[in-house]
Amino acid sequence: MKASKILLAVGLAVVATGTASATVRETFTLAGLPSEGTSATGPLAGSGMFTAVGGYSLGRIDVTGTLTSTGIGSWGSESRIRVQSPLGGFLDVQPFPSVGTTYTSLAFSGSIYVAAGADPIGGWTVRTFESFDDSGGVDANWDSLEFRFTDEPPAAPGALDLGTLSSGLTTAAGTLSSTNRVQWYKFTTAGDASAGLGTFLDVDTEGTALTPSNDTEIGLFDSFGTLVGTDDDDGSGLLSQLTFGAGTRPAVGTGMAYNGRDGTLAAGTYYLAVASFNSTFAAGFTVTPGTANTGPFAVNINTTAVPAPGTLALVMVGGLVSRRRRA
Repeated sequence: MKASKILLAVGLAVVATGTASATVRETFTLAGLPSEGTSATGPLAGSGMFTAVGGYSLGRIDVTGTLTSTGIGSWGSESRIRVQSPLGGFLDVQPFPSVGTTYTSLAFSGSIYVAAGADPIGGWTVRTFESFDDSGGVDANWDSLEFRFTDEPPAAPGALDLGTLSSGLTTAAGTLSSTNRVQWYKFTTAGDASAGLGTFLDVDTEGTALTPSNDTEIGLFDSFGTLVGTDDDDGSGLLSQLTFGAGTRPAVGTGMAYNGRDGTLAAGTYYLAVASFNSTFAAGFTVTPGTANTGPFAVNINTTAVPAPGTLALVMVGGLVSRRRRA
């Protein structure tokens, strides 16, 4: 179970089969896309594009569509839709996961979240394909696919608020149970975790004792519901770890060293989801819990997100000296 890292510029996730009210900023309709081939990038996949004017912060995309079978035996659960943003982030959507049989016509209504705060301006690509290509020609056709771009951000989850982190170690504890499969924590960083600033932020679940398998997974989201990163097994044994920013700090137990391999973390408010093995994490604060490991767990957050005044002074002095030498 190797660690899973998700660091897309834009993350998307299907989060509901129904939609809530929001201000619709732009609407795009594609029609007659074949659902064919087994790859979103293959030559048989249906392909469509539209261009967003933008000029607003994109939140939720509401999607509706009708898929009609050509009668060659395709199942509804085989249909896929890939939505790709101008920044390159994409999601492969399975509109009908429970339709494990043939069909005549299926109607889809769902929602996709893109990182709120991003301007959607530019060209968007939609590809339609199948997980299994039934022989005999095109499996099905999307008679229509409508994408309504709204400014509605995802609702933040209920979370235990750890407040603004101070430099050093912050710890928290919780319990996973059959009725509480995901536990949320909220925290705010006062400064960036950045190699350039010499600052870092590390998160792990060392000290956890789940049964029957002591196997955690964690997902970190920003305040807009964008998935910043996930991890399975970078910590001791089957425990989890994320590390952002500068330097290298020693490993704990049999875990990996804390070396900032998950990138830079900008100052702001974040939400951490703790769950057991084989959970999935996606944008829009979406977590699908995995196995029913239960029991107490620990969360440890170590940071120097705000450089000491002396460090800032040295950075400034160094910059001034460099400029004098170039003059």
